[in-house]
Amino acid sequence: MSSESKYRPEFGDIAIEMMSQGKSIAEFCATIRISPTTVRRWRDPNASAYKPEFAEKIELALILSEAWWTDLGRRAVLGEIKCHPTFWIFNMKNRFGWKDNAYVETKSEQEVKLSDMSENERKQRLMSIFKENGFTVENGKIKTLN
Repeated sequence: MSSESKYRPEFGDIAIEMMSQGKSIAEFCATIRISPTTVRRWRDPNASAYKPEFAEKIELALILSEAWWTDLGRRAVLGEIKCHPTFWIFNMKNRFGWKDNAYVETKSEQEVKLSDMSENERKQRLMSIFKENGFTVENGKIKTLN
């Protein structure tokens, strides 16, 4: 059976309903018994099986899922619910592409992108930034220069 014949117009609405409750694409695929590859084809404008109305609804569903998880994190921070912070952070990073910022702001407002540097360059640049901003590193501890 081709991916074309498996498609049903209601799949987009099912995805919106499920993912607005924080569920994932994998859970959606399992529910409708379709492979993630088929769903990718329906979302890909370069694929012959592309379904523009479905692709639009999946984009909305993904936003709703991320919003659900963002709200869960906010409620946990406010003490309304319990949620293990490490679980929440890794979930957001792995499912939604969240990442730690790799920038250091200095007094001169100079932006430094550490992720583009080698480990040695990062160490040298950080030492320079510390010194420029009145700090030093001794025995692995940051200290103020007086």
